[in-house]
Amino acid sequence: MFLTLKQRNHNSTASPHPIRGFDRGFDRGFTLIEMLVALAISSMILLTLYSVLNQTIVSKRVVDASSAEILKQVRLTEIINTDFRQGYRNSFKIENITIENNQEVSAFTFKTQNSLFFNNALKVSVSYYLHPSGWFVRVEQEDAMHYYNAFPLLPDIQSVVPRSYDLANSTYTETFNNKSDLFNFVITMTDNSSFNVTVPSVMLNR
Repeated sequence: MFLTLKQRNHNSTASPHPIRGFDRGFDRGFTLIEMLVALAISSMILLTLYSVLNQTIVSKRVVDASSAEILKQVRLTEIINTDFRQGYRNSFKIENITIENNQEVSAFTFKTQNSLFFNNALKVSVSYYLHPSGWFVRVEQEDAMHYYNAFPLLPDIQSVVPRSYDLANSTYTETFNNKSDLFNFVITMTDNSSFNVTVPSVMLNR
């Protein structure tokens, strides 16, 4: 009897029997618990990102608002300084003036060559006062030309206190002295923050 041996064809297309349990994990999908865990992790990441983004936006708004207020204060300081530097020494006084609706307010008034309307061409009368609405206002007028204009400069002002420098005592006093060499204005905002505007008395003597 002859036994016929057949060589196994290694190139056979017949698939070998899969190892038991080898591909079972690839077919079963995600369980409900796994989905809930993934959802919880995703939610935590999104909440963290939102918190960081929101804090960044809030910080930017605060910085922008602070910068805008600082720029307004700088502009106000520039205007007051220029008015005083081109002002006439003997014209300074504190008086009550009448504004709209026949309201009387206390203002410090003087003559200056710094006309915002006439571009320094004419001597004008300038008054600074605190409006009842909280605006710090600069009024410029010239009687011969029948010119009057009010410029609101800074809002949310609580008080404005003008002071003169007393050289003998080396301190500021709230008595406004025309002959003082240095003036200072303490401007307090409605949030109780304050800043000073100090101007040298380099004024015209005419």
